[in-house]
Amino acid sequence: MACRYPGGLASPEELWKFLTVGSEAISDFPSDRAWDLERLHSDPDRAGSSSVDRGGFLDAAEFDASFFGISPREAVAMHPEQRVMLEVSWEACEHAMLDPRSLNGTNTGVFAARLSTEYGPPMHLAPEGSAGLMLTGNIPSATSGRIAYTLGLQGPAITIDTASSGSLVAIHLAVQALRAGECDLALAGGVTVMPSPGFFTEFTRQQGLAPDGRPKPFSEDADGTVWSEGVGMIMLTRLEDARANGHRVLAVVRGSAVNSDGTTEGLVVPSGPAQERLIVRTLANAGLSAADVDAVEAHGSGTRAGDRAEAEALIAVYGADRPVER
Repeated sequence: MACRYPGGLASPEELWKFLTVGSEAISDFPSDRAWDLERLHSDPDRAGSSSVDRGGFLDAAEFDASFFGISPREAVAMHPEQRVMLEVSWEACEHAMLDPRSLNGTNTGVFAARLSTEYGPPMHLAPEGSAGLMLTGNIPSATSGRIAYTLGLQGPAITIDTASSGSLVAIHLAVQALRAGECDLALAGGVTVMPSPGFFTEFTRQQGLAPDGRPKPFSEDADGTVWSEGVGMIMLTRLEDARANGHRVLAVVRGSAVNSDGTTEGLVVPSGPAQERLIVRTLANAGLSAADVDAVEAHGSGTRAGDRAEAEALIAVYGADRPVER
């Protein structure tokens, strides 16, 4: 696996250390993205403004284009999500003890989740130096396609956007493809980089941001979420192949499932019963009972509607028939 997260975290080891010591990753808005910071946070009631001036951000400006055989002109036209995803995918191969160059021509898949964000001018207004490069630099399919192209991978290359479930859905699809024989190795994960402050201004209008820039999931004090960036990729293969090839196995995906909320009170309002059905389906797919599960990594958006739906689903499935001591 390989990753980049706010707080300068550049590896899984750094992430684990960060979590164990309880460090800080939320910071002020970045000053290197041409955001009008004074106007952005001057009046939260004005359109185009943000009610907070903090979030979690990557140093997304650095990119060794020549290492990947990309010209400086094309690199500028590439969405930062493409750049960091390409770097992290290369590192994930290395961490799996695979020379990325050796994967050229192999049946390796790429399953990449991204949350589409604005980058650069509209294509029809592209400056002279970027003309002809803005399309492949910005279309979502190029996020997975560029990795496959750069490494010469010939398995499925799929970019998906299912919002905050994206990385997990990417892993689900990769596992399905491996089990179906559509690929022998798979890079799966997700990325979010925000070149513009649009997510902050839109959520301000929806009154969905925590005023102090800190989400408080599953708390009575929960008053909104906060936007952050990040990228993470893992290398997947069938367990028997991993063992046969002498790979170090860090974890096994026992089972997975996906669904949707259907019609709710609103387009982005979650459904507790739908989440409950999904947990039950996932356990069945994995051949497990709720009593077999000791820990759950929750979504925990810090919003009252989202946290309530999730908590109720978890309690309904895992709370029933569980011994008091567990």
